Amino acid sequence: MENSENKVSKNNKDIFKDELFESLKFSNENNTKFSDDSSKDSDFKSENVLDLNNDTDNNQDNLDSNEVLGNTLNSTNNTKIKYLTEGGIFSFLFVFSIVFTSFIFIFNYILMPIKVVGTSMRPTLNSSAYNEGDSDNTHCDIVYYSKENLYSTNEIVIIENTNNKYVPDNEVTSVIKRVIATPNQTVRFYLTRQELITSESSILHTNYRCYYNIEVFDENGKNINLNQYYLDAEMYFTTQQLIYYSNENYTNYQLFAEIFSTVLSSENNEYLYTVSENCYFVMGDNRNNSTDSRFFGEVSYDDISGSVKLIVAYNSSLLQSIWIKIKSYFNCFEVSL
Repeated sequence: MENSENKVSKNNKDIFKDELFESLKFSNENNTKFSDDSSKDSDFKSENVLDLNNDTDNNQDNLDSNEVLGNTLNSTNNTKIKYLTEGGIFSFLFVFSIVFTSFIFIFNYILMPIKVVGTSMRPTLNSSAYNEGDSDNTHCDIVYYSKENLYSTNEIVIIENTNNKYVPDNEVTSVIKRVIATPNQTVRFYLTRQELITSESSILHTNYRCYYNIEVFDENGKNINLNQYYLDAEMYFTTQQLIYYSNENYTNYQLFAEIFSTVLSSENNEYLYTVSENCYFVMGDNRNNSTDSRFFGEVSYDDISGSVKLIVAYNSSLLQSIWIKIKSYFNCFEVSL
């Protein structure tokens, strides 16, 4: 609408100039008796009148532009004032409260938090435990977990230790381990090498450090290519451990003695463990310092509280951990060209 009005205004001015020019021209024709100098003076006056008219047009255009700019600024200021006075702040606070409440709900009811105590899941969890001489109760990671219908290989899970079912310690209510094999899969333990240990404790008994590895096969005997990227040391057991755990006093550790005694004595130096239906075989990432399915056997699905969805490391914030999780998720889609 503003462009249309400006256009009409300019046409009226052109008409005015044409009429003025015609009147001056008529005056010059009637005064032919004047000399050539007087004619030049008249032309000069006509040009001055036209130039003055052009200056008037430019000034009017500038006034129109300033008026439009002023109206725009006033409209912007009115919008800001309206935002601040007519519910703008309240709308912001309302949206913020909804987001904040949802955040608290998700990370306290849908994703349950739990403090991890101990070093059986190093280096994945509690890598700062025992630093500076403090106990592992001080330097602890926090994990958020949720219940799932099924659990996959390499997932970290929380296991309920009801009535000391898995760990004979009344203070241990839950344990955290990594899923190695799922229902109906088979775990193969096999010997890789042995080293003689020379120490004071081995005077009465010859003690060997026996290194081993594991493989996992599905129901059809296909190797599932277990990726143990989280390990930072070779797995081993000692012959002296087998002697201790074979004792009747270690009733919870009889399976450990059975597995690795078979690994040492069998023709193929291996032991096969097939996981039952609705059960899981779990192990800690700190394999040489973890009480897991090698000791207490497979874990029932009903005893698994959930799988870990987020890890908040010691001296880290929840928001930082969420951002790291988001970045790691999108890194999965990176393709090198």
